[in-house]
Amino acid sequence: MLSRPHLIAFATTCFSALFSPLHALEVFQIGDSLIDEQALNFPADETPSPYGSTKFGTTINGRTHQQWPLQSFNGYQYATYYDHERHICVARRKLPSGEWQVIRFTDYKIENNDSHNVAVIGIAEGDGSIHLTYDHHKSDLNYRYTAPGVATHPDQVDWNASLFSANTDTLGPLGKIEDFTYPRFVPMPNGNLMLYFRYWTSGNGDSMIREYDATTHQWTTGLGKFIARDKGNYTWDHNGDNQIATDRSETSPFRYAYINAISYGGTRLHVSWIWRDVFTKTSMTNNHDLCYAYSDDNGRTWHNNDGQQVAITGTDSKDTVITIDTPGITVVPIAPGQNAINQCTHYAYPDGSIHTMMRHYVSGTTDTRYHHHWRDTNGDWHSNALAFTGSRPSLIGDSDKNLYLVYTNNNQTHIAHGVPNQDKTAWTWSRVFTQNNFKDGGEGVIDFSRWQQEQILSTYAQGSSPNSEETPTALHVIDYKISEAFIDASIDPQTKDLTVSWLSNDQRLQRQTGELLEENWEFLSEEIQSPITLSKAAAFTPSFFRLATPPAPAVFKRFDWDDGEENMFTKDLDSSISNGILKLTMTADRKDPYIRMNEGSVNADQYSHIRVKARNQTSSTNWLLYFSPEGGGEAGNGVQMNPTANSDWHTFEIDMRSDPDWKGQINTIRIDFSNNIEGTVEIDYIEIYK
Repeated sequence: MLSRPHLIAFATTCFSALFSPLHALEVFQIGDSLIDEQALNFPADETPSPYGSTKFGTTINGRTHQQWPLQSFNGYQYATYYDHERHICVARRKLPSGEWQVIRFTDYKIENNDSHNVAVIGIAEGDGSIHLTYDHHKSDLNYRYTAPGVATHPDQVDWNASLFSANTDTLGPLGKIEDFTYPRFVPMPNGNLMLYFRYWTSGNGDSMIREYDATTHQWTTGLGKFIARDKGNYTWDHNGDNQIATDRSETSPFRYAYINAISYGGTRLHVSWIWRDVFTKTSMTNNHDLCYAYSDDNGRTWHNNDGQQVAITGTDSKDTVITIDTPGITVVPIAPGQNAINQCTHYAYPDGSIHTMMRHYVSGTTDTRYHHHWRDTNGDWHSNALAFTGSRPSLIGDSDKNLYLVYTNNNQTHIAHGVPNQDKTAWTWSRVFTQNNFKDGGEGVIDFSRWQQEQILSTYAQGSSPNSEETPTALHVIDYKISEAFIDASIDPQTKDLTVSWLSNDQRLQRQTGELLEENWEFLSEEIQSPITLSKAAAFTPSFFRLATPPAPAVFKRFDWDDGEENMFTKDLDSSISNGILKLTMTADRKDPYIRMNEGSVNADQYSHIRVKARNQTSSTNWLLYFSPEGGGEAGNGVQMNPTANSDWHTFEIDMRSDPDWKGQINTIRIDFSNNIEGTVEIDYIEIYK
């Protein structure tokens, strides 16, 4: 196979590039998998609930301080979340596109509406054990784990709850863990697994780490505290800040280091954070200063930005743990009162550089933006305010020092690209992708491990709540590839068929044979997606292929359910609408299920195509599309639609000119599903166009 970015010429088994213009990197959606149709949303703050008032938002699945709810290892992807019955769940799928298998731990329910209490998953790569911890806010540990080998030999285990231990509040020989919040699992280069957590409370908490040893299959003693809550005082001088116009000052004896992330870049462990001091009460207003430290011995000792050892984990002296007074840890001064949000993100490289993305006021204003603060390979820090902002984000990078920021804003997932200059000393940021087909109720949560392994960006996305009640929504993993647009071609050695594939967001494949003339180009496929397989005869015909943008179809009518009901009629099925998707449920005892859309008068001579985006979760492989002309009943023999049974989303392109009765004025269209079938069909939209 030979890959060319734009235009290829083909003759028998030889390809050649006619020209290769430089293309910018683009974001391509390459997959959308459903973990659970009914994942938990908390009710709105004012809605009565037997589980108490809702605290800190309605989203419990999809917070960036979940490091991480999504992990990939050894060809499988794993996810943890809460379902609508409030059970803790863990799911897996075989990559790249296997179906999700879900374990629901029916012996445990989350009995609060506190969005701090997220679930996270970790895999000890050295022994293949899987670890879950969940439902904490200054509470006792909740923890489950598997025996070694479950993730190492995934095809050899029956995925069910018996693989996991019962819920426990202990970490083996470390005993019971109390006052536990914000757990984060970190896979370690030596195959072990690190657990970070906060001990105690907001504005008054210690940062702790523990290590699971994949050789002994047990949590190790030692380690413990490395950032202290109660060593030293911090004074906030209010004079001239944006929050309080007074010359008074306050002093705090307690604080907590809200970390952006704790992660490896190569074998170096990096941690970055922002302090929150208490003063009279804990508040985001009290957040201040971007701080940084690193460890070259898996968290045993810590160094400041200048490389000086400043802490020994597991000790409790002001001189041996990181404190507010530790020299060389404040790398970007940010005063309190600057609307600095805690728990943002960072990404670290093996060369010692690290990039953080914070959200706070632009200096001297009350304009809140993302700020890119980064450490270069010499240890110097630099800052740049971006032109946009959003939720708490996630940040990743590639080997060419391209950076990608994943975040949400107004229930839409966005991806921004930081393009480095030639010397990799500055980055220019712009938003390059917006997910318009899914309303995400969470933050920019990703599968960091899959990105590191495959450069595939998997996002963990739950639909936004449609109302103020405790209404479940679907939890998805949506996959993206970041690449240049390209064309590939190959010949099957057995059949000699030619397969052409391409990657493009808005272009389709064109082909011409013979002399290369602009007027001879023809589109080969109505679909944007690839690949397309041509016959043996086509493979041995000299051909040119290219990507081109087709003329935009003139759409007469689009039926979608983004704003609720459309003008439609259903028979022998049940319908519901959620997140702009029409869901049709059919049962075997109902004889003639169909949906009819009343679209008004369509000029059939001018508008001759219908496009339907649907997901078929039934055994049916034969649907029929009927229509009714003006002044008459439903006509035509039915134009066939041939869905794949129990399949994912597919866009059907139907040329109605194949039915001779498609003429004059058309009043309605109707999709008939197979009789007496079980299952669901989901429809995103139906379009009538030229």
